[in-house]
Amino acid sequence: MNREKVIRLYIHGLLNGTLAYNATTIPVWDSKLEDKTNIYVIIEEQSANVIQKFPQQMAWECSINLFIVSKQQDTVSRDVVDDIAEQIETIVYNALQNGVVTNGWQLNNMALASTEHSMFELLHSKMQVSKTMTFRLEANKTTSY
Repeated sequence: MNREKVIRLYIHGLLNGTLAYNATTIPVWDSKLEDKTNIYVIIEEQSANVIQKFPQQMAWECSINLFIVSKQQDTVSRDVVDDIAEQIETIVYNALQNGVVTNGWQLNNMALASTEHSMFELLHSKMQVSKTMTFRLEANKTTSY
């Protein structure tokens, strides 16, 4: 299985059904279709670069972006996306602090590399507040190609 797909599936499995805000479960998607959900997380862009080559094994430096969205009416606050981001960071750190093997890949050294807030106006006096979290990690194939 491709390393990006493995990472995406692993992150989705870690987060989907475990994030909550005000006693409401926050869905995690690989892509988003329009619906009435006001708070959600999308697994966005990914990248991978070879950092080490061995005859039987390659190591990759990978990144994955998680996009947290909160659509708000009237009063607007970044607190919602920051609270969800804190949950994500804790879950990811606890799951990957010692590395994990999944679908033929060893995932190591996952850490939050950067964050970025954004806001823009939607229709009907709504605002979208979002936060992008970029995680970096190392992926090593544990089986031969």
